[in-house]
Amino acid sequence: MKPDSHARPPLAQPIRAVVFDLDGVEVQTEPLNWKSWREFLEPLGHEFGLDDYRAMIGMGASEHIIRERYKVEMPIEDLIADHRRRLIALLETDLVVTPAAIETICEIKERGRLVAVATNSPFEYAERVLQLSGRSLLDTLVTAKDASQPKPAPDVYLVAAARLGVPPSNCLAVEDSPPG
Repeated sequence: MKPDSHARPPLAQPIRAVVFDLDGVEVQTEPLNWKSWREFLEPLGHEFGLDDYRAMIGMGASEHIIRERYKVEMPIEDLIADHRRRLIALLETDLVVTPAAIETICEIKERGRLVAVATNSPFEYAERVLQLSGRSLLDTLVTAKDASQPKPAPDVYLVAAARLGVPPSNCLAVEDSPPG
């Protein structure tokens, strides 16, 4: 018997959970992050253009990239603390939640699906962003500290699926950057 050329492919696995990236998807923190780095680098005599910033998006460990690329002598722990302090201050006043993000999450939840955030960002930062924008809507948060490798490795997404108790084949990931 010949295979039917009009046969339908097997149905995809049903989506039981949606796992969102944080920065650039749920909240628009990228302009604030860029501003924070510009405010740090300009007094040191460095220009930090949008293309420079875009090259770092989604790569994690941006403090290490800044330190190496701009030959910053500050100890990495101090650089990390300085950047987080600057960024949190900007978040407190200028955080923009992606239009319809909260409504989308509520609709996903109403349809009986689980919702998570999986991000390369540090826990303290991600937790604060979500406190300002709707953390109570999530079933779990997975950050850089929870995964053995940052994106582009799939680890944060796999950890989110495991925490939700849903096979990865039943999860939909929502990302905004190629490394993600």
